[in-house]
Amino acid sequence: MELIRRGVPALALTTSQFAGLAQVMLRAQRMPSSAALIIDGNPEFFDDQAFAQIGPELAKRVLDLLTGSVRRAGA
Repeated sequence: MELIRRGVPALALTTSQFAGLAQVMLRAQRMPSSAALIIDGNPEFFDDQAFAQIGPELAKRVLDLLTGSVRRAGA
């Protein structure tokens, strides 16, 4: 959150089970809700195949958010 305040592109990466908590923390810090990227499921239980499957799409979403290719709500 401090990076975002300083103008450095950053985001929080969290799982769906902590999505609500991440949104509360972002709101409390007056950060845009789009600063959180949510991963479905629990990576603790992902096997290599699951990571290989979600990795490229996740990387694209991170890059899009950090470079501004996706409009960030509240930013």
